[in-house]
Amino acid sequence: MHEARDLKKKAKIAPQTKYMGLWLSKFYSIILLTVFLLPLTCLWGLQNQTAVLGCTLSVFPTNPKVGENITVEMIVTLQDPEILVINVTPSTISISGTGNVVLISGPVPEVANFSIGEFPVPNISFTWTFRATAPGSITFSGYAEGYSPDLEEEVQSDVCSISIDVEEALMEGLVDLECVEISANITEALVNETIRVEAVIVAEGNFSQLTSKVGFYLGPPEEGKLLAVTSANFTQEIPLRRVWCDLKITQEGEYEIYVYVDYPNEIDERDEENNVCNVEVIASLPTYPTSTPPPPTETPIPPTETETPPPSETESPPP
Repeated sequence: MHEARDLKKKAKIAPQTKYMGLWLSKFYSIILLTVFLLPLTCLWGLQNQTAVLGCTLSVFPTNPKVGENITVEMIVTLQDPEILVINVTPSTISISGTGNVVLISGPVPEVANFSIGEFPVPNISFTWTFRATAPGSITFSGYAEGYSPDLEEEVQSDVCSISIDVEEALMEGLVDLECVEISANITEALVNETIRVEAVIVAEGNFSQLTSKVGFYLGPPEEGKLLAVTSANFTQEIPLRRVWCDLKITQEGEYEIYVYVDYPNEIDERDEENNVCNVEVIASLPTYPTSTPPPPTETPIPPTETETPPPSETESPPP
């Protein structure tokens, strides 16, 4: 009798347990599927973002010597010709290795846009100029990023890299100073307007500390006028310096401003011909507008003619 009741209870509980087991099995399957698919979804989204832009680096020359300029070019490629990307900017070029280079200029341009459609522009080029200052291996790395109006989000390329070896220069026992760049904040100035002339100087070779006098000249140094003198201090850790001079031109005309590194010739260099650079500045007199009387607003009315009354006749007194 009791055994029959137990069998009935087990019969009632068994279906509930069975359904509970099926429900839990489905629940765990959903959780496992979600946990598995979530990383794949994130990974797909990241790949979808980075696949829009491609990036490659190239270097010229491939085996530079100490003292030579190095051009680094980044080619950014639009991977999908149907997706527009604008405001493309390169990252700062990172440098690693046993050698040493210094940035002279770049990137050029600073920002660019792709175009799609009838006249597509699938590639964008950015360039930098570096100067090799110490031998050894150098690795350049960088990436590009921009905004896609079609995707309504920022997109970024993968990191691209390239490695080169900087070779030791000849006459390694001597140092070398060079004026590698010069510019003026105003190249078309007014008479007596303040102009800032700035130059970039690089020191190369074996030295621990080096100080050079720099002269600013109006006209060629051998015949021009010395305007100002400053000093540039170099170390192996800081081989590049920027020097400047503020000046005013008092007469109109075209002028050449020269920068002469080590102008007293106190330092024995392996190349004495690269110490001078120059920039042209044009000074003109200010123009003032001539004042003219304003045109009359109304046409003057000519005077009206008035009739002169005839003389009145008066009776003569009787004789």
